[in-house]
Order: sequence, then structure tokens, then C-alpha cells
Amino acid sequence: MLIALFYLTSGLMVATCGFMFITATYAQRPQLKAIYASIGIISAIFGAYQFTSGLYFSTKELESSVIMLRLQTDLVFLLLPAFYLFIALYSQQKFWQFGLLILSCLCVFLIILNHQEIYTMRFADTNKIQLVEFSNFAQTDLYKVIGDTGQHRWLIGAVSGLFCLWSILRCFIAWQHGRKVFSAIVTLFILLLFYSSYWGQLIDHSLNNNVYIAGFVGCFMLLTLSLVVAFDSSKKRSQLKQSQIELQKTNAAKDVISLEHEKLSQVFMQAPVATLLVDIQGKVEQHNRNAEMLWQSSDFSNLNVFDFLEELGVKDNILELISIQDLVKLGPFNITPSSQIKHLSVTRSEWFQLNLFALNRDKENLSRFVLRLENVTDKMYVENALNFIAAEAHHSTAEQLAIQMVQNLSRIISSTYVYIALKKQNNLETLAVCVNGNITPNISFKLHNTPSEAVFSNRVISFPNHLKQSFSQNDELQKLDVDSYIGAPITVDSKVIGVIAAMNSLPFCSVSYLNQVMTIFANRVSSEMKRYQTEEKIKKMAYEDYLTHLPNRAVAHEKIQDALNHEKTVALLLLDLDQFKTINDALGHDLGDEVIRTIGNRLRQNRPLNEFIARIGGDEFVVIFDTPPSNSTTFIEKIANEINELIHQEIDIGDHMLEMTATIGVVLLPDNASTDLDAFRVAEIVLNKAKQNNRGRFLIYQPQMDEEVSEKLNITTGLRQALSNNEFELYYQAQYNQAEQIVGAEALIRWIHPEKGMIPPFKFIPIAEETGLINQIGDWVLKTGFEFLANNPNFRGNLSLNVSAWQFARPDFVPSMLAMISEAQIDVTQITLEVTESAVLTDITETIKKLSEIRSLGIKVALDDFGTGYSSLAYLKNLPLDILKIDKTFIDELETNDRPPLLESMLSIGHHMGLKVVAEGVETQLQLARLIQMKCPVFQGYYFAKPVPKAEFLTLINQEKAIS
Repeated sequence: MLIALFYLTSGLMVATCGFMFITATYAQRPQLKAIYASIGIISAIFGAYQFTSGLYFSTKELESSVIMLRLQTDLVFLLLPAFYLFIALYSQQKFWQFGLLILSCLCVFLIILNHQEIYTMRFADTNKIQLVEFSNFAQTDLYKVIGDTGQHRWLIGAVSGLFCLWSILRCFIAWQHGRKVFSAIVTLFILLLFYSSYWGQLIDHSLNNNVYIAGFVGCFMLLTLSLVVAFDSSKKRSQLKQSQIELQKTNAAKDVISLEHEKLSQVFMQAPVATLLVDIQGKVEQHNRNAEMLWQSSDFSNLNVFDFLEELGVKDNILELISIQDLVKLGPFNITPSSQIKHLSVTRSEWFQLNLFALNRDKENLSRFVLRLENVTDKMYVENALNFIAAEAHHSTAEQLAIQMVQNLSRIISSTYVYIALKKQNNLETLAVCVNGNITPNISFKLHNTPSEAVFSNRVISFPNHLKQSFSQNDELQKLDVDSYIGAPITVDSKVIGVIAAMNSLPFCSVSYLNQVMTIFANRVSSEMKRYQTEEKIKKMAYEDYLTHLPNRAVAHEKIQDALNHEKTVALLLLDLDQFKTINDALGHDLGDEVIRTIGNRLRQNRPLNEFIARIGGDEFVVIFDTPPSNSTTFIEKIANEINELIHQEIDIGDHMLEMTATIGVVLLPDNASTDLDAFRVAEIVLNKAKQNNRGRFLIYQPQMDEEVSEKLNITTGLRQALSNNEFELYYQAQYNQAEQIVGAEALIRWIHPEKGMIPPFKFIPIAEETGLINQIGDWVLKTGFEFLANNPNFRGNLSLNVSAWQFARPDFVPSMLAMISEAQIDVTQITLEVTESAVLTDITETIKKLSEIRSLGIKVALDDFGTGYSSLAYLKNLPLDILKIDKTFIDELETNDRPPLLESMLSIGHHMGLKVVAEGVETQLQLARLIQMKCPVFQGYYFAKPVPKAEFLTLINQEKAIS
């Protein structure tokens, strides 16, 4: 019970520490922050002291007891500087930093000395040291160390005694300054601590069989001190709030007086805007210097204000408005050099705001009023710029955006030249140029020794006047009729890529407002350029192989289908690098990637442009070319041999000289396939046949190659029997979150053949899709999955069910699925349908309609095998999805790269589009750690669990539930 009290008071001290640090955070004065923080530090030290005391009295080993004693003594030494800081600040001691430095150094010396002693400074290194058991007043069996007093223990008493005397002296000084309550508490605290020290010496000499009370004394006094501080802080906040209220009232009264005073002061000559004192007939009685500058005259005898207002288009009865309103605001009015305003002329388009108010208090007997003309041109620049940016729609190209931007900027700031240019090496190439409001052809000029050069330091640069003098060495600039320049940087990812600039034949006025306008336009252009680059990157990811920069599988499919649609005679060569897996395993994936990159570069650089070359994944390439009507076989053999010779050339990578060969499967189209998928299937057949015969060669597909057809027929027959004989079974692979908890599972079909055993899906699913049996198999998967959810309420996660492209394309897919759900009577929110990229892109419009209907029911939709290259990521933003499942091939890269760029981009795309991302094929702890670091939320793979039958999966669920 007594030991628990030690730990309880330790916790109270930690809480007090947190409270004092929070109080310090909200304190306004630095001194108060330091005082509260020092109390927090003292509380933390006492908390640690109590904790170590509890461990000291409860341990039964001498060595552990000595460690606790050493920590206790260290904490006492740490307490002295913290307590010194608190008392010095609170008593407002001068030059307290010097004393804190000396005391800190002394305490560091004592801590070092304490660690030099075997039994701490409190006990001598003798054979009398022993650990004894004793009972205290609480009848609790405790343990303590007894022995002779250490030779340096007197230092502890001396330093502590001197510190206590100094502390009492400072408290006495604080008492004299009116801080009596606080001083009394601190003084009592010091005396009690002094007594606690004496009590501790009695315990160490076995004259007192009890526990150290210094920690309890400190806890009690610090809690009391915290309450006093809280009360004092609350009181001060209340006083401050009251002072703020009084200040607000005072300021409000001053504002009323200031408003009245402002009305009278506007007629003085020093008024910042053009100001006229006018009688009720419209005659000007008095004017200021700014009015003379605006009208360019000091004679206002011929000016009638009412005629002036009428020329501006004001039709209201001004005198009536002034008599009923405190302030009449008119405008802003746009006055240009061509405006027909008598006695008032401007050199550029400017905007003016008119403010009118009565001079005398008696509005019923109005005799005079004040007219102020404020030039708000600069404000209108900014306002018009913001309005334009807010109303501007997205443009499909950067050129269209640039044209619209320069035209509007030219109109807003009335500039002679406006252009947007991007940096290309040492030159600037314009995207759009506007001269006197008209778009002119684009130009290119050297960046050096131009005003735009300084903009690339990522700041707005302006030359309000004398531009030509500043760049006298720039011959091209000397030919232009310009006197001023302002330019702002266009940035993407904090890198300056270009400039938006304006040059005028007249000096620029109010550059600060022009800076704001240019910044607004530059920010808009920067954001759009970022969008263009992102879209280009997505497009590149969709259609380009990231490793070789060749076209990817998606482009190859389009190329083949286009040839079939136009009945062109072409040859499809499917290349597979021989023994490439051995290179990866023996030399590493980085070197393997370099081999792929080298082969890709060779094919691109050495083959004719009329040959289509693509990398379709792994170590496979595709070459497609037109074949002549006659002797096509000879022509194909020639090209295949040339390609193999090209691949067979030595590859020098690092310390390795590699000789590669490739096996090539050749298919003539359109004779041997009617669709792109069929073409690739046939190419795979002949490629595998070529590998079986002899690697490093090529083989042309012949119709008599019917072994695969025979196997296909056997599988087709077996599939029909499997449906009727219930030979299919669903296996379940769990999905885990970052806490390694099961959050869902994917149902995977398995065919348990009575004679051949388990047949993997990759063997029968393609054939099922070709024969149409996939529809019946797909319905069986859905029905079985729904029955699992209905019969196993303990499973609370999401169950992912795969839907094939053929099944998804059926017009009755959604109604049929809803009927199964209704029959099973399950919660649809537990269902996730996984669709492949090829399935959703068959008919994008119909796909969006179906997916939207499915999601509206509460069913989640996942895009399976994301990133394998079949789809255009440009469509991704339009698809109603919930989940992206990243293919295993990208997860494997984590073994050699902690942040693969393509994988990181996929995760970023998912996060930005609000989609949950599931990483498939996680097999190692390293992959999991790096995925967690990249903020991937859900994982699936052999690292966690393999696909297992239903019974094993239910056992797995129950085990996790039992553990949790």
C-alpha cells in the first residue's frame, strides 16, 4: 500500500508538470512563462524522485537498491538549479543567470562525483554496506541500504544548507514586495525539505525505520503551489479581460470622436486625395493640392461640381442624398484619355471613387458639402484580377491558357506588352504574347541580360521607369518603345520554370498593387502548369513503360486491334529474354532493370521507325510490322534474326559482361486471330512452344499446333462437369491494416479436380472467359460469397469478390446480383466487387453507369491489379471507385528500392482521389515496413496469410477475436 502511494504521488507530480507547462504556454509575459515552466520542471523531478523511491524500498537486491539511491541523489542535485531558477525569477533577482550557471556547474560536479562512488556519496565503500528488511509505521515490509556515511556526504548537506539560506533570504525579499502568501508557502516548503533531509539521514543510519518523506513534502507543497498559481492566473485573466473591455469602450469613444474630427480635417491642404469644399450651387469654395494635381489647374472658378457629376453619369439628386446620409459613395468610375470630362484629363485608364458628406451638422439647412475623389486604380487592378481568376475556366492546353491570361492582364493593367514565357536551356520561349491588346506570334530570346533574368530568383521584379537605361547592352530591348517592366515567376514544385511579364511605354505607378496583380496571375498560371504536368505524367504512366520509355501493353493492344480492324497484314513478334530470372536472382533486380533498359534502347535506336516496339511487362517485348503479300515467311525470318543478333550483342553493366538471347513467338495477323486478346493468346502459345523446342530461336505459329487447343477442350469439358459436380471451392485470403488486424478478405476460386487435384485459376479462367462459362462461374462465386456472409456473422470485415470483364459486361449483371443479395439477406456494406482495368474500359460510359448504380446501393467497388498498364489513368478520375488494389509486381520493387517512383505515384493518386489503397502480394517484413512508411493503409499477401479454405479462415477469425 505504501509503495503504491509513492507511485500515486509520482503520477500527481507528472500531472502537475503538464498543468504548469500548459499554464506557461498561455502566459503572456516571458517571465511568467519561465516561472511556470520552472515549477513544471520541479514537479517532474519530484515525480521521478518518488518513482525511484518506490523502486528503492521495494527491491530485494543490493545492486538495484544502490542504482535507485544513485538516481535519487542525482535528482536532488537536479532539483537545486530548477528551484534556484524559480525563486530567482519570482523574487526578481538581478543577474540571476550568473548564479544559475555557477550552481549548475556545481551540481554537475556533484553528479559526476556521485557516479564515481561505488555506493553513491551517501555511503562509504566498506564491508558494512548491506540490504536490510524492515517494517514501517504502515506495517509494510520494505528494504533499504544501511552503512557508514560516505566521505563526501558533507558536500550534500553543505550545498543544500547554503541553498536553503539563500532561498529563505529571497523569500523574505519577496515578502517585503507584497508577495506574502507565495513567500510563506515557499519558505514553509524549504523548511520542511530541510527537515526531510534530516529525516533521511536518520533512515540511512538505521535510527529510523521509515521511508523518505522529502518526496511527499515536495508533492504536497507543489500541489498547493499549483492551486495558488491557478487561482492567481485566473484572477489575472479576469483582470485582463476587464481591462480589454474598458479599452474597447475607450477605443469606441475615440472612434466616434475621430470620425467627427475626420469630417472637418478633410478640407485641409494635406488631405491624401483630391478634396473640394463645395456650396449648394456646385461652386468650389476651397480645394487642396491633390485636387490641383488631378485637374492640372489651380483655378476652379469655371468648374461646377454638379456638371462634373453629370458627365460621370450620376443622375441622382446629390443634395438630397447628402442631407439624409452620413456618407454618399459613388463609383468607382473609369476615366480614360478619351473620356469627355471637362477640365479633367488622364494619361492612362484610371478609376476614381467619389465620397460626399455634409460639412455642417444641420442637414436640414445644408450649405456646404465635401467632395473627395480617390484614385482606386490600383485596387481595381487587384479586384479585376481576382474576379478574372475566379471566373476563368480550365483550359485544355497551356497555350490556350497563356493567350487568355496575357489578354486579360493587358486589359487590366493597360500595358503595351504582356507575355508568358518558359525557360528552355538559356532561352525564354513565349507561350503567348499580347501587344496593345492583340495576340502576336511567339518569339524566343536569350534570358541573359534581360529584366526577366532576375525573376528566376523566385520573386517579383519591377523596373518602374528608365528600363532602357538599366539594360543599355540589350539591343533587342532598345528597339522597343518601353520604359517600365514588371515580372513574376511561374513555379512548379517550388522551381521557377518561367515568367509572366508586362512592359509599358509609360512608367508604372503604384508598383505594390501591380506586384499583387502579377502574383495573382502568376499563381494561377503556376497551378495550371502543375495540372498540365500532372496530366502529362498520368498519360505517360498509362501509355509508356516506365523503365524503357517504350509503349506499354495498352498501346500494343490498341496497335493490334487497329490492324485487325483495318484488315492489315502484320506480323506480331512476342520476345521473351532467356534466363532473365537467373540474372535477377543472381545479380539483383537493379542490374536486371538495367538489362531491360539496355535491350529497350537497342531496339528503339537500331530498328526502323515503321516497326512498332513495346515492352509489355517483365522481360517480354513486342515488335509489330507490316508484311509483304508474298514471301512473308522469309521476310519475318530476316527480321527475327536481326532482332536476335541485336539482343545477342554483349551488354557491359558494371563489372559484368552479359550475353543475352531471346525466344520469339511469331503470329501472322489477321489469319490467326480476330481480336487483340486472341492475338496475344496465340503469341503466348507459340512462344511457349518455341521455349520448349530450343531457346534463343523463333517459331512461327502454325494451325497444326493444336496441343493447346486439345488441352483447352479438356478444360472446357471439365469446367462444365465442375459446375454440376460442385468441384469449385472458395478460398479466403485475409486483408490486414497497419495494426495487423483483419479488416477484410478476398474470396479466390479454386477448382478441386477429382483426378488432377487443384487446378489454378490462371489455367481455367481464360478458357472460361472464351467459352462463356465465366458467367456461370462468376454467378457461383457471388452466390457462395453472399452465403458466407449470411452464415458467418462473426466476420465483420469486407469480403472482396472478383467479377470478370465478361460477367460485368452482361446487361443483367446488376439485377441478377441484387436478386442474390436479396435471397441471402445480407448487409451490402460488407460487399466489395473487384473489377479489372480491362473490364471497366470496354465501354466507359456504360461502366460509369453500372458502377454508380452499384455504389449507390452501398456496395464498394475496387479496381484490381491497378498499374499493370491496360488502362489509361486519365479515365480514373471519372470512374466511381472506392478502392485501388496495387499489383504485386510493383510491391516486389520494394525489396530493392525504399520508395519506387511509380508505386509512390500510385499511392499519391489514390490518397488525393480519396480512394483506399490495398497493396497485394506483400511477402516480407521489409515490404510491409516500407509500405507503412509510404502511408499505405491495407495489405494482402503471404506475409500475413495465404488463401485458405473456409474452415481455416473462420478459425483464423476466431483466433484473432479471442486474442483481441
